Amino acid sequence: MKSQLFAPGQRWLSETEPELGLGIVAEHDHRTVTIEFRSCDQIRRYSRHEAPLNRIIFSAGDVITTCTGEDLVVIDTTEVQNTIVYHAHRQEDVADTISLPESLLSDTLVLNKPIERLFSGQTDASQWFYLRQHTLERLADIEKSPVLGLCSGRTDLIPHQLYIASEVASRFAPRVMLADEVGLGKTIEAGLILQQQLVSGLASRVLVIVPEPLLNQWLVEMLRRFSLHFSIYDEERCSEILEAMADDEGDTLRNPFMEEQLVLTSIDLFHRQPQWYEFALNGEWDLCIVDEAHHLRDDAPPVPVGASLLAKNSAQDLSRAGSLPQTPARKLNDYTRIKEIALSSKGILLLTATPEQMGQENHFALLQLLDPNRFRDYASYKEEHDHYHALASTINALVSQEDLTPEQMQQLEADLAKNHSPEAVGKLLAPLRAEEGEIANRARSHKGEARDKLIRMLLDQHGTGRILFRNTRKSLTGFPTRAVNLVKLALPQQYANVLQEHPDSLNAHLQPENAFISVVADQDDDETAIALPWTSFDTRVKWLVDFLQSKRGEKVLLICAQDVTAISLEKYLRVNAGIRSSVFHRHMDLLDRDRAAAYFAGTESSAQILVCSEIGSEGRNFQFCRHLVLFDLPLNPDLLEQRIGRLDRIGQKHTIQIHLPVFTGSAQEVLYHWYHDALNAFQQVAPAAYRLYRQFNDELHAHLLAGNPETPAFTAFVTMANALNRELNAELEQGRDRLLEINSFNKESAARIVQQIREFEAVCTPEAYMKEVFDSFGIHYEHNSDDSYAIQPTEEMIVSSFPALPDDGMDATFNRQLSLHREDIQFLTWQHPMVRGAIDLVLDSPQGGAAVSLYSRECGDPELASNEMVMEAIYRTVAPAPKHLQMSRFLPATHFHYALVPETDDRSSNKVSVKKIRSKLRYIDKHEAATLVSDNQASIVQLLQQAEKLAQTEMTHSVNMVAASMLQSQTGEIKRLVALKQVNPNVRDSELEYLKEQTIQLHQCLKQASVELVAVHVMFRSS
Repeated sequence: MKSQLFAPGQRWLSETEPELGLGIVAEHDHRTVTIEFRSCDQIRRYSRHEAPLNRIIFSAGDVITTCTGEDLVVIDTTEVQNTIVYHAHRQEDVADTISLPESLLSDTLVLNKPIERLFSGQTDASQWFYLRQHTLERLADIEKSPVLGLCSGRTDLIPHQLYIASEVASRFAPRVMLADEVGLGKTIEAGLILQQQLVSGLASRVLVIVPEPLLNQWLVEMLRRFSLHFSIYDEERCSEILEAMADDEGDTLRNPFMEEQLVLTSIDLFHRQPQWYEFALNGEWDLCIVDEAHHLRDDAPPVPVGASLLAKNSAQDLSRAGSLPQTPARKLNDYTRIKEIALSSKGILLLTATPEQMGQENHFALLQLLDPNRFRDYASYKEEHDHYHALASTINALVSQEDLTPEQMQQLEADLAKNHSPEAVGKLLAPLRAEEGEIANRARSHKGEARDKLIRMLLDQHGTGRILFRNTRKSLTGFPTRAVNLVKLALPQQYANVLQEHPDSLNAHLQPENAFISVVADQDDDETAIALPWTSFDTRVKWLVDFLQSKRGEKVLLICAQDVTAISLEKYLRVNAGIRSSVFHRHMDLLDRDRAAAYFAGTESSAQILVCSEIGSEGRNFQFCRHLVLFDLPLNPDLLEQRIGRLDRIGQKHTIQIHLPVFTGSAQEVLYHWYHDALNAFQQVAPAAYRLYRQFNDELHAHLLAGNPETPAFTAFVTMANALNRELNAELEQGRDRLLEINSFNKESAARIVQQIREFEAVCTPEAYMKEVFDSFGIHYEHNSDDSYAIQPTEEMIVSSFPALPDDGMDATFNRQLSLHREDIQFLTWQHPMVRGAIDLVLDSPQGGAAVSLYSRECGDPELASNEMVMEAIYRTVAPAPKHLQMSRFLPATHFHYALVPETDDRSSNKVSVKKIRSKLRYIDKHEAATLVSDNQASIVQLLQQAEKLAQTEMTHSVNMVAASMLQSQTGEIKRLVALKQVNPNVRDSELEYLKEQTIQLHQCLKQASVELVAVHVMFRSS
């Protein structure tokens, strides 16, 4: 209510500085009024007749806060000497009434509710109302999408990855193993699952455990691809947190792992300090991800670690003894540590090599981490596995649509009889048993359907695919061929001298340049090191320069083992040979790596070659390049496949040319023949390579140190290994798990997911919305020719900082394909911190909650021109529910918009459309707006009451439909899992219990749904 009568003790709000809080009249005379804003210790003096102030008077039903912080509900008001006395009751006790002079109201009052802002004069221009409306519309669109988490990462839309992520991410507390072949993107699959679980609310606390060398790779991959900010927990970080806690809380010690929601750590940390393991164990994780899980072995020797499991809550409040809780040591190996963490975590993802690489016993040990109740003992598992293996030929015949032999038919009948009646089995197999003739001709039309049904039943019955996903290149398509090019070069004398001094050093034989650098460094002769850099005499370097000059215009990726090799080599190419080059190594930060990748990916004035170290290249893919130079070879065949996998990706359009410069009569030449002649690992994926590497590790090392591939002993060794490799590959092919392949990738389902994502991105890109936000908040943006944007903060920004926008600005794009080629720019999706932050900024801010504007008689809409006032109101459905219940699946951000004019006798309805006049609305200053609102307050209140009734009716109808749909969906899923559990023990009881409890809680939350006024916009016709 607006008043020009001032009195000491009255409460007023500044129109121009609402952030000052609630002011109080200190003094006044016939010309001026002085207002104290005690919350910020400020005093303002205004002209009495033009004061930009609004009188604040609350009404019955409003909640007010006293200067002592107590909340009261207003019952009535009385006026005493031009000031208000509020008669109110405490919220928890209606009978306990209090009389409160307005001078004792809280000074920090901020009016956020739309009605409060409207009637107190805190109004905005119409653009803010419409920005809020558009934000709610976009929020409803994205919350309805089932693929929001799957399409929010900087990833290509690769079907098998999206299929696995879709299958796993929708589960409560998924416990699965991702065992795709090297190079098929297990890390991306894990990231997609994680992001979808975070978006849906099924997970919030996540622990990722990786080998120490992969910490930075995972940190970069999660941030660059998924905009997920993990915190690396190493010994230094944990110590810093504990020291900070000691300063803040004296004798109380909390669990450092509870300080962050997304934690990335290495199992090596637990070796060095037992207490960190106990802290991690009690981290209350929703999801734990373990990379390189196949290196965990149940038979590995134990190492000391902290004492027995702490009680669930004890990690929250541990007694200090020194800087860390002291616990007696216990002996655990890494497998047991992960087993305990897996048991204490709700969900777990194991990223492993394929089961064939691990061997059955180690594979079984990992399955125990997922579900120890299901996989109790190896003997039972082996019996089940052998039975399934016996069925393999029958299943292969079904999948390949071949006729079954009598023996296969008998096996299939016996297998089905375990879970189905004889009558049901006979009916299932009848179409497959039909003989030639008229009956057979009629039955043949049902043969395909019968095969499909049998395959689905076998999938359910033998479906380890619920907990194990494994894709291979053989089961997928779209991969390129490979060609290997061996280049033999003379071994420099400098290297020969070094190797003579270190005949037993395998590292020196495999990377002689680093051995040479070490020798020079040991001589402590900087002048010699400068005068004789290894790049000046290494024959591989001269070959490389000649090779690059012969391939001008073509991109070349080079990978070597060590950072120092990559740095020295790139510098020589750039400085001495004048070749445009870029470098990748693990000591570079994310921004520098992105810039290097962008320089290499460019088409004009860009790098011809990117020189990468082993760790530096992890997680980066360059399928636009077809030349790969392996400057040295790794011992581990998985690393070799990872190197080739940087180019051997879906989307590679050319044969990959693998170039191998090796010294004649060296360990590298021996290693080349091992990989090429024994394992055939260059031209195709070698599934048995890792097993053979472990089996013949000692013999291989001896031949590498000898450095002679021409000896009869090495020839015999290679011949024997090749024969065994072929034998193992044949066994793997014969025992190929076709059901697992089908379960790991359904081409039709994956195509539907990809299509859903493409359709969603086509109609619901954040580009137009973010431009509107940028314009409203004063953010400068410029569209570049390559479909990227340069986004910069400005002095005209109306906020001190904008979400995720650096002070120096950034480059970004809404184009997925461009983001994959330009890793130095941000990919703005609906889940990017900037976009999500913008949505929160609009909806959490009071701005736009109340707006006032003017329109003229010549607005172009005769119906509106005849009315003196139009009101728009936006209501939204509120059904408070924990995020993990996934309420938005069934009830996305539902809102109702109404445009109303005052009722008259000559109108059947006072609902109108305002689309025609939106672009013709005019700004009105706050003082005039407050006067118009005050003069028409009764009409506005009447329209708001009508709008709320309309919203309540629509909400009730909408929620009833949602409740029915939710019950049908949840009941159907529960029935499906119950039926599946009868034939497949991999369905966990916890999944069923969660679905049942989720259904009950969702139903209860929907019953409590209500409507809330989000924004109001009043338009007055100008005279």
